[in-house]
Formats: sequence, structure tokens, C-alpha cells
Amino acid sequence: MVMACLPQLRVEVWRVFNVIPSSLTLREVARRAGLSHSRVHRLYRYRLPEFAQVRFVPDFKEMNLLPLAVAVSRSVERAPPFTRSFRKAYAAGRRMWIAVAYVPTAYLDRYLAELPEPLFTVRGLEFEKWRPNPAVAYRYGYLLPVESKLLEGVGGRPVEWGVSRRSPDRIDVAIVTIKFFMDAYMRLVQIARLATRLDPSFPATYRQLLSVHYRRHVIARLWRYNSIVLYCDVRMNPVRAYYLVGRDAAVAARALIKLPMMYSALIDVDAAIVFGQPPPGYLAVIYQLLSQLDVEMPYGEIVLDPADITAWLNPYWAFTDGREWMWPEEARARIQLIRRGES
Repeated sequence: MVMACLPQLRVEVWRVFNVIPSSLTLREVARRAGLSHSRVHRLYRYRLPEFAQVRFVPDFKEMNLLPLAVAVSRSVERAPPFTRSFRKAYAAGRRMWIAVAYVPTAYLDRYLAELPEPLFTVRGLEFEKWRPNPAVAYRYGYLLPVESKLLEGVGGRPVEWGVSRRSPDRIDVAIVTIKFFMDAYMRLVQIARLATRLDPSFPATYRQLLSVHYRRHVIARLWRYNSIVLYCDVRMNPVRAYYLVGRDAAVAARALIKLPMMYSALIDVDAAIVFGQPPPGYLAVIYQLLSQLDVEMPYGEIVLDPADITAWLNPYWAFTDGREWMWPEEARARIQLIRRGES
């Protein structure tokens, strides 16, 4: 059944979902969804975590951080800096490990050099996560695909990025990092405390200064939308990766990320990868879509091992001096100099 592993949503939750992508606060969510702030707060803090996470999606190109997925044929003792996750996965006739990272463009080659020879590499010249869209219909509490809408507005080729070490301000990076990896609606004061706990060199900041950075820098230049990641128990429905190659790889990935329970899509030139937990009832929709396009999956459907998950919350704000990204070894040396007053 399509419903297997899909959460059943109340109408009020679907109303909340529809306004989350363009709402900056839970108070704004409540106003636009026509619900009380206390009701939305209870839903967000206590009900939604059972099946959903809300994440801030930044403009990675503006940040000069390239999303990256790299598959290798053996594990490593230590993942390179900037790695978010490193997971064992299975395909027909092959085991692999997939690293997902967010790497400054100037350090792409250095990052790849610290991994074994890759089976494949996908750059996220475009990066998308799921949000409500016209290809999804709400029916009797469930989110169902509207197949006729999947291929609407998905054309065009990804644009290559330039290469530089340019970075945003450290405070901006801390706000974006924590809202992207943890919670789109985490309060700024909580973000500052967490940033200081993870990196004691993070500058002491006051609420007013945080607010200025958030409004004038983060929202004005770095925020794209908020995403909603729907999930279920990975023991019932493992996370899959769809590695796509071919002329229509970008088109296929942009279409697949419209489906609920798809997590993220990294889109390169003639290659892409989409991660998610599509329920069994979506599989016919997925493969019917792919059958229409000039695209191949060299490894078939890749299944990530639910028992082998390694992920890190990298303090990216420690990897920049506020103007340029630094390789973490350089960043640590810079922080030491700052502490000694030598710069």
C-alpha cells in the first residue's frame, strides 16, 4: 500500500506544513496556518518529531560550500574534514561507503585526495530538500503523488560554480550550520550557546548582534526555504540512494525530490543522487518516471545500512576567519594565534 511507512497527518498538520517553507518563526507559521501559537508550538515540539524534522536550506553557492556525495569501495579510519556522514551501503554485487560532505570549492581536490579511489562522485551544483509542492496531494490524511505534476518545471542544466576560498562571516556560518543540521526554528540565543560549546573560540555575541546578522546577512542573502524531512523507522524502511547518470539525470532528481520522504538531492552535470525513504507504494511511481527519461542507475537501488551510521556536526564557523574558508588544520592554527593575541 502507498500508506505503508507514510505518517498519517491531521489537516492542521498539513496546513502547518504548507506554510513552514516560507515562514521564519513558529509565530509566523501559526498566523499563516490560522492556528494559535500555543497549538503550533505543541505540534512542533511534541508531535512532529515523531515523524518529521524541519531544516533550514541555505544557498550553498552563496556560502561557497559545495555539497558532495562520494562513494568508495572500502571504509576509512578517519573521514576527511568537512564530512557530514559516512555510511555503509549495499548494491547488487557490491558493498560501498558513501560520504556526504559540504566542502569549500577551493578544497574539493584536497578533500577527494583523502578518500580511496571513488566509485562515483556527485557535486551538488544544485541542492534540494523536500517541501510541499503541486506534485503532492493530501488525501484522507496521507500524502500521495500526483504523477502528472512530477515533470513540471524540472528542465535545464546545472550551472558550474567558480572556485574560491570566500566565506561568509563566522556568526552567519554558525547560524546557518545549526539551523541546517539541527532545527530551522532554533532560537538565536540557543544557537550562540551551542556554537560556543562546540568551539570555545566563537566570539561572544549579544542578542541584538545575533539578530542583526540574522536579518541583514542570513535571511537577506543565505536563506532559501525551510524543508520538511519525513521519515519512519529505518529498520522497517531503509534509506535508499538513487545514483543517476545520463542526459536527464538532473531532470530525474528534480522530479524525485518532489516526493514525500525523499530527503535530499545533489544535482551535478549529467549525474545526480537522491537520498530518501520512499514507501513501497511509491516504487511504481518512481520507476515509471525513470523509464520515461534518458537516465541510468549503474548500481541499481542502493540501500544504506541502518545499523552503520556515522555523522558529525562540524563547527563550520571554526573553519573560517570571517572572510575565507580554511582547511581545519589551518583553522585550528589560526584559532591558537588569536587566543595568544599574535594576529
